[in-house]
Amino acid sequence: MDVRLDGKVAFVSGASSGIGRQCAYDLAEAGADVVVHGRDVERSEETAAKVRELGARAVVAIGDLATVEGCEAVEKTALDHFGRVDICVNNCGVSLRQDNPRWDELEHEEWLASLEVNFLSSIRMSKAFYPGMKAQGWGRIIHISTLGAWIPGLLSDYTTPKAALNKLTIDMSKQCGPDGVTVNAILPGTIVTPQIERYIDVLNEQLGWNTDDWNERTRRYVAEVYPQPIQRLGEPHDIGALVVFLASDHAGYVTGALIKCDGGSSPSV
Repeated sequence: MDVRLDGKVAFVSGASSGIGRQCAYDLAEAGADVVVHGRDVERSEETAAKVRELGARAVVAIGDLATVEGCEAVEKTALDHFGRVDICVNNCGVSLRQDNPRWDELEHEEWLASLEVNFLSSIRMSKAFYPGMKAQGWGRIIHISTLGAWIPGLLSDYTTPKAALNKLTIDMSKQCGPDGVTVNAILPGTIVTPQIERYIDVLNEQLGWNTDDWNERTRRYVAEVYPQPIQRLGEPHDIGALVVFLASDHAGYVTGALIKCDGGSSPSV
């Protein structure tokens, strides 16, 4: 099966590192041009340079998607440069607290800040590019959520807004489908990114592992925290490859799906 995206324009939020960066690379390898979003100019330019090396066009769009103004600036850069966006990958998301707090340890302002970046940013960027998709009768909106939205007790500040994003995915799919636009969400398990590395550092202390050996930490993680049959953590390409498939015509009958990519760690049916 040849999965190609030649002639398409993809927007990827949070593309300056981690999952977003790899999504940008995988989309470019499939032939799509890429709007590389980030807040750090240097790291975003690094991603864009690699996209160009892969043979695709790229533009860097800098802005804080936790604000209306930042989203509007990013939208303007994307549309001024390419004229449209066919594929919107809402990857922006972060746990603003690195100490795995209880829900009642979070201040009101922290909850609001998390909602802005982990939920509202995806709404804003989807609304920015959806009119163009609707007008041409073809589009893809792909939210990067988290498996943690289904598992209680971990990183509530991050996973609660992502649970809302899962619900929104279903609603959007019902409303956008008649316009030729599919809407899906990917629920990654534990993917090796700088944020996950910091999180496992916190668990190393909280759970009393007290080891400096990264391999031992990950072994205990997949055995004790997120038990899973595939005995490794995920890599960003595991998500990027799925994004490319969902963005392609091969996935034209897939919409409203919450797709786990978690090494089998989910306990749910």
